[in-house]
Amino acid sequence: NHRKLILFYVCVMLYGMNRALPIVGIHSPFLRNYLSDLVFLPVLFTMALLLMQKVFGGDYLLSKSKLIITFILVCLVNEVLLPFMSKKFTADVADIFCYLFGLLLFIFLMNKKQLIISTSENKKP
Repeated sequence: NHRKLILFYVCVMLYGMNRALPIVGIHSPFLRNYLSDLVFLPVLFTMALLLMQKVFGGDYLLSKSKLIITFILVCLVNEVLLPFMSKKFTADVADIFCYLFGLLLFIFLMNKKQLIISTSENKKP
């Protein structure tokens, strides 16, 4: 069951790598502009799922309606509100497709029951 977390770890590593590349002198407009957006929702949703499973039990799943509402809010805030409020932010339709890809990745591959199994459940009586 720990294999279900592999995508989460990959997303976190990709996000960290994307942030570290400019520091070491590697500049890629594609990576800088889109990689963080691709992995943002899977990381956010997995952390939320882990917390909710810890609180409500391992069978808890994030509902598709909550995931879609969060996707819409992220798009509105990042692609409408922030660019309207500040010139530091740029609205980009491609970002919405990145968020959508992340949403679909989470829904179909990562939103699983028993994401973490405690060691006490693995022991036989």
